[in-house]
Order: sequence, then structure tokens, then C-alpha cells
Amino acid sequence: MKCVFKYPVKWIVKIDGVQPFTHNGWHFDFVQENDCISHIIITVPLTASDKLPALVPNPKDSRIVDLQLNQPASTELLMKTLRTLEGFLSIYGLERIALDEADISWIAENEEEKQKLQQHHFKFKYTERETSNLRAPFSVVKRSVIASTEALDWEVPLGFYRKGTNDFHGRRYIDAIHDFYFLLETLFANGKTKNYQVVEEFKKSQSLIAFAAQVLKEGEQSILRRGTRTTVLDEFRQKFSNKTSEQYLEHVVNLRGFLHHHSLSHKNIWNPTSEYEYELDAILLSYLCFLICSRKVESMICTPSS
Repeated sequence: MKCVFKYPVKWIVKIDGVQPFTHNGWHFDFVQENDCISHIIITVPLTASDKLPALVPNPKDSRIVDLQLNQPASTELLMKTLRTLEGFLSIYGLERIALDEADISWIAENEEEKQKLQQHHFKFKYTERETSNLRAPFSVVKRSVIASTEALDWEVPLGFYRKGTNDFHGRRYIDAIHDFYFLLETLFANGKTKNYQVVEEFKKSQSLIAFAAQVLKEGEQSILRRGTRTTVLDEFRQKFSNKTSEQYLEHVVNLRGFLHHHSLSHKNIWNPTSEYEYELDAILLSYLCFLICSRKVESMICTPSS
């Protein structure tokens, strides 16, 4: 039995002489479009201890059938290898291997293996944001133009919000966390930069405390609207269900401090290629900064004319 992983590649460099090869028991093949590598395909042999994908009843609702992927035990090593490969090839212009958009197939090599397979194929796919069905009157644009000339001191905070939102929607969660944190620091830290000082300044702001309370109260809805992995909702309930606003803001400051430094000697240090681990924090910070910025913008563009 074999497991085949296929990943999209974003690389504008044209590659000559592409050919498949095998290394350490893994078979590597490549798809080209206009002489550029568009996909990388890795075939991994399954061991006797590897489990096959299976369809199982949902423990909470028997009417629902869940898919247990049961990827090979070597998958973790494969992911680490491919993340390292991204780094090597970035020297030659590679932008990314889309490791979060895996196309996975299981290939039986005999009749007995065919009988065991319940599921042959699974694909992870993220869709780009499309134009929404939401509509707004042109007065929003006109009033924003007028208000912008009267709120030039908000250029930087709103710039952090815009950049953070773009990074968030692009699933660049670590960058988004930095952007959103700088927005909070700009508006509420009063020039302080040391973690303990920033925490104290944050706690002095009644409006920030109130916004943080709203984020914690509506956190589950924010996650459900996002439509992300169910584990993110479980993580929120485990980490934040009993936190106060002040404790949440302290967590934000400590998180940013953690993400601000790096050392290979630190066993539990963050990995720039494991963005998904910070999705929950990015969701909550995105909503916190939306509440702050929308309050400011709407206070200026929704004021009735005299």
C-alpha cells in the first residue's frame, strides 16, 4: 500500500531537465506548467503499523459519518522535510509549497489491499475570498473621504488594521498577530514597551477591557463564522472560557513577546511555517481590533449632519 501526497507549488522560475527520482524510500515527481513546477508529488510506502483511512460514526451524532484520515506515521517527518525544502528553494525564488492544500490518495497494490480501503482520496482546499453579497450605500465612501481629512492621526492604527486583516485572510496568522498587536500598542500602551508595563497600561483602559470582554463573550460565534477546523473551537473553550478580560490582554502581550524572539536551542520555540497553530489567536485579535476600529470609524461617518 502506498500513500501519495500532491501539493501545489508557487514558483515563477522555469526549471529545466525535471525528472522523477527516489530518495530514502520516498518517490518524488513533479508537474510542470509553462516550464514552471506547479505541483510536487511524493509517494510514501505504508508500513504494517500504519492505519488506513476509515469512515466512522460521529460520537456525538450517529447520523453523521466522520472521516479518519490516519495518515502514515512518516507524515510528520515528510512535512518537516518539505518545510525545510521550501527554505532551500526560496534561495532560487520559490514562494511556497502549499502544504495546507494536500491532495492525498491511497493506492492499493493487490486485491487484498483494495478490499481493506474504505476511502481512496481526500483533498484539502482553501478558496480565495470572493466578492460578498453585502451592500453598502455610496454615502459610506463619501463620508469616509470627508472623515479621513479630519482623522489623519488614525493613519497608522488603521494601517495596522488593514494590513493585519489582509494577513489574516491570507492565513499568515503570525504576521497578523504582529500587525494587530502593534495597533493595540499604538493606541493603548502610552509609549511603554516592556511587557509588564504594556499590560498595566492596557488594564487602565476601560474601553479596551470592555472590548476584550466582548471578544471573549462572542468568541465562539467568531470562530463559527470563520468556518475553520473544529479543533479551534475546542481550543478556545479550553484556553479562554474562564479567562477575564485582563487575563486575556496579558495573554496577548505575552504571546507577542514569545513571537518576538527565536532560538534553535529552545525546544518549544515557534515555527514560522506552522501558521495554523496561531489561527485561534489571530481570530480573536482580528475581532478585538475590528471592534476598536469600527467604533472609531463609525463615530465619525455615522454622525448625523447638523
